Parts: sequence; C-alpha cells; structure tokens
Amino acid sequence: MNKKITILILALLILTLAIPASAKLTPEIKASLLRYDPMPAAQGSTVNVWLKITNLGMPSGNLEVKFVPDYPFTLAPGEDEIKQLGVMPRAEELVVDFDLLVDLYARNQEYGAKFHYKWTEQDMWTEFKAPIEIETTDALLIVSNYILNPKEAAPGDLVEVKLLLKNDGISPVKTADVILDTSDANFFSTHQTGNRKRVGSIMPGEKKEIIFKIMTNSDAEIKLHDLPVKLEYKDEKGQQYSRTSQIGIKMNAPPELIMFIDSTDIHSKRSPGTVRVKLVNKGVTQLKYVTLKLIKTEEYDILSPTNLAYIGNLDNDDFDSAEFIIKPLENDPKLMYMLEFKDPYNRKYTQEFTLPLRIVSKRALGLEKSSLPMVIVLLIIAGIGYWFYKKRKKRKK
Repeated sequence: MNKKITILILALLILTLAIPASAKLTPEIKASLLRYDPMPAAQGSTVNVWLKITNLGMPSGNLEVKFVPDYPFTLAPGEDEIKQLGVMPRAEELVVDFDLLVDLYARNQEYGAKFHYKWTEQDMWTEFKAPIEIETTDALLIVSNYILNPKEAAPGDLVEVKLLLKNDGISPVKTADVILDTSDANFFSTHQTGNRKRVGSIMPGEKKEIIFKIMTNSDAEIKLHDLPVKLEYKDEKGQQYSRTSQIGIKMNAPPELIMFIDSTDIHSKRSPGTVRVKLVNKGVTQLKYVTLKLIKTEEYDILSPTNLAYIGNLDNDDFDSAEFIIKPLENDPKLMYMLEFKDPYNRKYTQEFTLPLRIVSKRALGLEKSSLPMVIVLLIIAGIGYWFYKKRKKRKK
C-alpha cells in the first residue's frame, strides 16, 4: 500500500515538473494598444484604433470587447459597440479595431479611450484605456460680437466700437493684432485710438474685449456701411494666421422737413381756388414713398378729386410741391396736412403740419383796378353835357 502511494506521489511530482512554469491553468487575457490612425488624432474627425488581445493562459471561452463612451471619444456611426472574438487558444494574439469620433472642442493633450473585455469564464468586465494623443495646429480667432455706441451714427458722430474676440479653435493664440481696414472705407476715420491694436495670448474658448473710436465723415451716405476688421495672429507654435471679418455701421439721422404754402389764387372767403404747398427735405436722410394728405376740417371744403398727393422719393436738400383745390368757409383758415414716408431702412414716419392760409384780396394785391377814375370821367362827361344843355337852352330863349 505504501509502495503504491509513493509511486503516485512520484508520478504527480514528475507531471508537475514537466509543465512549464509559464503555463497557466486558467485563461489570462491582456489588452494593449497596437496603433491608431491618424496619429495624432484631430478634433472633430474619426480615429481608427487597433487593440491587440493576448491570451497568456489556458484557452478561453467566447471573448467580447466593448467600447465605453468617455470624453472626448464617441462611437462612429455604423460601428458596433461590442465585438465578438470567439474562443481564444493559449498563446494566441487577436486584433480588433474600432472607429471613434473625437470631440470638436477637445484640447491638445493625451486622452485614454476606454474599452472593456471579458470571456466566458469571467463574468466581470476588465477595463483597458488606450492612450491617444490629440493635437491640431488650428487656432481660430473670430469676432464673436460687437457693440456700437451709439447704435446708429449720424454723419460727423464719434462712435465707440467694442469688439469681442474669441478663440474658437483648439490651440492657444499667442499674440493677435486687430486692424480696422481703412483701405476701402471712405465713411470714417479713427479717432485717438489708431486703427491697430495688439492683444496677448487667448486660450481656447477664451474671450477678450478691445475698443476703437472712429469718427464718421460729415458727408457719409445714409446706409449700412461694412467696416472690415482684419485679424493677424500666431498660435503657440508660431504659425501665422490672417483672416478678415466684417461689422456693420448703420448711418442714419432724423428726418428734417419743412412745408409751407407756396402760392394760392384764393382772394376771398367762399371763393374756390388752388392752394400750392412746397415740401423741403433739409436733412441728410433720403425719404421714400412720400405721401401728402390734406385733412378735412370745418374751416374749408376740399374740392379736389382726392385729398391725397403722392410725391415719391425726396432726396436730401431737395423739394417738391403738391396742389389742392379748396373752398374757404371762414377768413384765414388753417390747413391741416399729414405727411407719411419711410427712411432708407424702411421705417415708417408720420408728421403733421398746420399751415395758416391768409386770404388777401385782389385789390390789396393791386390786381383789381379802382373805379374812381371812371367815376371822375363820367362826372366830367356829365358836367360837359350839362353845360352844353344849359347853353343850348339859353340860345333858344
């Protein structure tokens, strides 16, 4: 009996010594990063990641590898989240790949793409992070917003232009020159600040404010003017960039109108006649769709076919006229007019005018001859006739 036990122990010992020390009695699976492309990865693009799976132990059951979304990586459209690799023999190596999307706003640095894997004999997932370098040389400096004071500038105004710069790229901006481009601009000139300013470093996502002061020209046209803003900057590696933005400067001024009675042929109460009014645009703003309306009151009747007169466009420093036929119902009536028009930005305006109509007789104007000379002539003729009559009667006696 003791002999048999001894033989068994010796057999087990020999079998144990025959198994290499490196061999494992259970599966021992490890994951590692084989490569990725492109290298380095770029923000907003796809990166293809290859993993190498190695079994250092006994054969395994079905092997699964899963991608776990973790910033800045997500699964590319159409890509499988879990990949089945099947049974994995001992000392075997397998390769599995995933297409991943890189977040557009990820910073330039190394990130770990997260993966989990497990096999039949192991219910729990094992985590592996594949180190992936993200780097791009793109630095994007933009004018994200601007504020004008005043919002609408009249010719000759001093305007404060506040620009909000933003690094909308991934790389830091080292230095930036902001230039108001005056090469094609003919409606302004810079005031005190000059047309160039420099700002220091701007980190990705950071904003900085810069202020210019400009003086609009006194003869600047009333319209929306484009003001070119040129940005010249370098990234942290010294690469030079240049881009041009446009901001709008709205030129405008309040309408300035005067209206007066230019002429009339009415010389007495209740005598119908024509009244001609003149409208003068003495401002710098061009007026559009000008319409004049004579409003009916108790002081006069309107005898024209319509109480509306369409004038159309009225340029600055220009005038136009309109006529209406009325019948005064009292001496020196007040004529009421309503004017409607639009400015160059199609904003509607309404303005009222009250114009006293002074009725002057023709006699006062020297347009009607006096009857006194005729009376005198008639009296002289009558006197002469009477003299001849008396003389003739005396001769008959």
